[in-house]
Amino acid sequence: MSLTRFALKLAAPIPNPESFRRYLFIGPHPDDIEIGAGATVAALTAAGKHVSFLICTDGRFGLEPCMRLVTTVSTIKYYEPGTAVSYGRHFITERRTRMGVLAIGYADGLPRLLSGKCSFAARGGFAPQRGSICMDMCMVDLTELPAAGVGSEVEIFGPANDLCALAKAAQTIPYELLCAVSKRVPRVYSE
Repeated sequence: MSLTRFALKLAAPIPNPESFRRYLFIGPHPDDIEIGAGATVAALTAAGKHVSFLICTDGRFGLEPCMRLVTTVSTIKYYEPGTAVSYGRHFITERRTRMGVLAIGYADGLPRLLSGKCSFAARGGFAPQRGSICMDMCMVDLTELPAAGVGSEVEIFGPANDLCALAKAAQTIPYELLCAVSKRVPRVYSE
């Protein structure tokens, strides 16, 4: 996972910024810089001021997501048609399936509610998540992605995989998914 801090000077405020203020926090930064924390809109209301902020955006304002959550494929197994995958037998293969095991689960902050409802960005395309998300792992169908192998990076959310869409599938808001990433997930900070 990487987190990037953005700093810029905005030229003009958005129309009617007061309509957004009930959803944001704007407060002083220790270095006398205004911080918009919690929403892209916070930065947009601070026109003419230098701002430093963390964002969750769909890119409509020309800003890129500042955080990405990635994992790797830890193993790959081949399953014949009719094979149940993961707990509860919620997914049964319909064809010979190349199933990847990802080193991330609900103990890392990946909600079980996403089980069978999302795909993750892998080498060569998107890999549908299959079966129940487990405590320390989850499974993805790599049948159509031959370039994805053991050790390949898989993006759970970030520039290649929209956090907002993932949140919608989890019936929550993007910030809940950001906050859910557990302390056991290593952080890498970059400028």
